Amino acid sequence: MRRHRRSVCATGVAALAAAAAAAGVVVAAVSDAVAATADASSAGPCGDAPVAPRHRVAVLGAGVAGATVARGLAAAGVKDVVILEGGAAVGGRLRQVPLGNVSVEIGANWMQGYKDENSFSDYVSSVGLQGVPTEYDSVTLFRADGSPIPDEEADPLWVAFDIALGATYNLSAALPPNRTMDVAAALLAAGGWEATSPAAIAIERFGLDFEYAVPASQISVRDLSPIYAPGTVESDEFFVTDTRGFAVVVQSLLADAGISDSSIPSARLRLNTTVMDLHYTSSGVCITTAGGEKMVADYAVSTFSVGVLQAAMMVGPTRPAEALSITPPLPMDKQLAIAQMKLADYVKVWAMWDEPVLTSDDGEFLVPTSCTEDRWVAVHNLNAVEGTPLSGLNVMLLTATSSYGRAIGCQPLSVTAEQIGEVLSNLKGYDVPPPRHVVVGRWREEPRFRGSYSVVPPGWRDEERVAFNEPAGRLYFAGEAHAEGGVNGYVQGAWNSGLKTVTEMLAAMEAEKEGK
Repeated sequence: MRRHRRSVCATGVAALAAAAAAAGVVVAAVSDAVAATADASSAGPCGDAPVAPRHRVAVLGAGVAGATVARGLAAAGVKDVVILEGGAAVGGRLRQVPLGNVSVEIGANWMQGYKDENSFSDYVSSVGLQGVPTEYDSVTLFRADGSPIPDEEADPLWVAFDIALGATYNLSAALPPNRTMDVAAALLAAGGWEATSPAAIAIERFGLDFEYAVPASQISVRDLSPIYAPGTVESDEFFVTDTRGFAVVVQSLLADAGISDSSIPSARLRLNTTVMDLHYTSSGVCITTAGGEKMVADYAVSTFSVGVLQAAMMVGPTRPAEALSITPPLPMDKQLAIAQMKLADYVKVWAMWDEPVLTSDDGEFLVPTSCTEDRWVAVHNLNAVEGTPLSGLNVMLLTATSSYGRAIGCQPLSVTAEQIGEVLSNLKGYDVPPPRHVVVGRWREEPRFRGSYSVVPPGWRDEERVAFNEPAGRLYFAGEAHAEGGVNGYVQGAWNSGLKTVTEMLAAMEAEKEGK
């Protein structure tokens, strides 16, 4: 609720300023003076404080973007690169967790299509990452009473939705630079599609919520993924099943940079090192860790999620205790862009039973429909997927998004297990027991991420994108949220952003060498 009364403004600003000072946060005023990049002091970015030896580059975060930056810099001859990672292992949101006696990916799990336009796909292939194609044609819609919707009823809806999506993508390319709209409105305007029936709503959710983790009305049409482009050369979506984990790609990127992914303390890879404060200037960046250590880097690259950047802007009682501080305050147009970007809740729920509850005859995807609520987007039946370490082990992957996804993140696993039993009982028409093992992705609750991945809001314009990606002094920004061309939120978006950041940093280093 917005409050406009003068008395609230007069007392509220003072209260916020006091709270901000107590938290070590500087509140930015809307002025060029405050927003301008700070000049270097004679004492350097860390002032008079004693610091460790200065590094050429500090990369903050050891996910795909951070590892890509380190690899690119190493290839260009920049060797003095240190990576600070808050977790106990590299990978970021590429992570395996145990489910019974097997391991599953609790973060990213797919390499999306359009291989011919995706250089990251070539790199993944060179690593030998194991996976299988996803059969999106093997989808069955179920009515609220559990009966399957016959193909002759469902197929015309699927076709109409696909046509509308193609028209919507074409509309996004034709819009003037400063004109945007949400995907739901574009589907109606360009494709004549509006999801009104339970089956149509389920199809739209499977086609869009399953990708973006938010409804079509919350997606910017200008940032639709190229996978929706009509005439795009189709390639299989790659479902990662490698027992080494998807994060082996990050380990490989770091190895290319000459950085070992090891639990042994390394001078170039610092695990379990949480960054608490960044002070950027035109001559470098001072970095302070949770342990009180300070270091200086000529250049630094933040690969923090947009949720971490948003928490850094918070003041008062809502500010998390572990929130990052950035000084001086980022330019106001950059703060506004960060505040506008959304962080989705894509909640993966892995379940395992001792006995089969679904077989290969049930198909790969089961999509429930409902007249009253939007719960599970899809049930992924791994018993119907051949040639994986999970085949035949009675493992299901259920996906929830938005408010229901957040609810699952807050509730006990026993409640989630009961809800899984309920939805499968409804789909099968007989009582299905709750799974023996359940694991839930809780990225919203993790301070290092604060959500699953970014979603560009409908009001996003080119100006916001430029401000969002603009460096602050010598502090650069990379990660999936900073990707362009409709691939934010994807693993390959983190790769693309990392490559772009390397190009920009090398240009800045060259200009520095030439004295420009």
